[in-house]
Amino acid sequence: MLILPSKYEAFSYVVLEAFGSGLPVVVSDAVPYEVVLDGYNGFRVHNFEPNEYATRLASLLTDDGVWREISRNALKTANDYSHIKIAKDYENIIARLAER
Repeated sequence: MLILPSKYEAFSYVVLEAFGSGLPVVVSDAVPYEVVLDGYNGFRVHNFEPNEYATRLASLLTDDGVWREISRNALKTANDYSHIKIAKDYENIIARLAER
């Protein structure tokens, strides 16, 4: 798993890299909400309280079902940001602009 108690993340590539390996993440609110959906592909901690991080970590480490579900969703999220998908999105944007 990846633990990222960061105070600032413009766009966290390290989180996407973890997702690509199927790793659940426990992150601060600094990671953009469109990347980590609390309880879906990882967990968000809304402050820097160590006990809250420990609680989230424990839920992943003690419940195999939670780990598997979060891991599966992390892989799905990584696919949404694949270089192929992003390249196609840019291609579509450029094509729309060219039509104008």
